[in-house]
Amino acid sequence: MHAYRAEGSNQTIFTANFTITNPSGYSGFVIKSLDLGLFFIHPDPTGNITLFRTLPIEGSQPIDKPLGPHSQIFSSITIFPWPDESNPFVAFNETYYPRIIAHAQETVELIRFWSLSLAGCDQLTKRI
Repeated sequence: MHAYRAEGSNQTIFTANFTITNPSGYSGFVIKSLDLGLFFIHPDPTGNITLFRTLPIEGSQPIDKPLGPHSQIFSSITIFPWPDESNPFVAFNETYYPRIIAHAQETVELIRFWSLSLAGCDQLTKRI
């Protein structure tokens, strides 16, 4: 993840690059989207000081591509925080830099397709 200020402004921008890998021989995966949530921690001996822990800064990237056997998909998410998110981050950064830890939660929406005969589908339905 990379955080930087937009040229000519005080706007902080967050960018994260991702590699999604299918190490298997299975060909039925489709990657629908990629989501990212960020919050920040300043480690302190008396207790961690956090920013955006309960409501992380979020971004999403639609992908909607098949992920073939033994292949990879590369993607990135750029988050342009709202002013009510950006201003507290700037203050947090000015107060605690360089002792800030960014925590990222990545979520991949994955769809998989099964190749089953009609009899197999009936058996699968009965088990559910």
